[in-house]
Amino acid sequence: MSRLRYAKGLIGGGANDLDFLSLHTNGDFAFVMIPDSNDVYFYQYDSTDTKAENSPNVIVPDNVTRPAAGSWILMNPAVSVSEITGDTTLTVFDFGIGRTYSNQGAVATVTLTLPSIADMITAGKVGSSALFYVMETQLFECDPNASDGIRWEDLVNSDGEKIYSSVIGSLWTLMCTDDFWLVTNFQGAVYFE
Repeated sequence: MSRLRYAKGLIGGGANDLDFLSLHTNGDFAFVMIPDSNDVYFYQYDSTDTKAENSPNVIVPDNVTRPAAGSWILMNPAVSVSEITGDTTLTVFDFGIGRTYSNQGAVATVTLTLPSIADMITAGKVGSSALFYVMETQLFECDPNASDGIRWEDLVNSDGEKIYSSVIGSLWTLMCTDDFWLVTNFQGAVYFE
């Protein structure tokens, strides 16, 4: 089963760097957010890759010595993170490839009100998603429209219930379906209410 991993740097062998992560499995994903730059990278681990390290495109873990195989492969160019420090109503245009939001700089709870599923459908945005990343110890939450629900695997929240966290490093992705908001991945201490 693939896992989502997190790092704060690419190379250098530090405890928070991508090349330091061990115990990877083919198909694992990694989310790397570089502090101070707001650049975000998404990687997938390929246990058959033998290319030389070429940061940021190919990251060879420190515990893999060539000619042994295994590399983190960049899945997308770096994307910027939008810092949201106050309550905000998101629109249908705030969801799509590379859309990432954090609460960096927040000094109080940040509530993001999601657009309605009906509006997302009308705009042709079914399947669109956004990633939400906690960077401050302030509560960071996503509230759906009162008639929409949030679902993760078999857990179905009642309509209008929210997803939230205040634990730094926690993250989740919400994707619009025809019927509800789907949590496609999460890491850390993420809660439903």
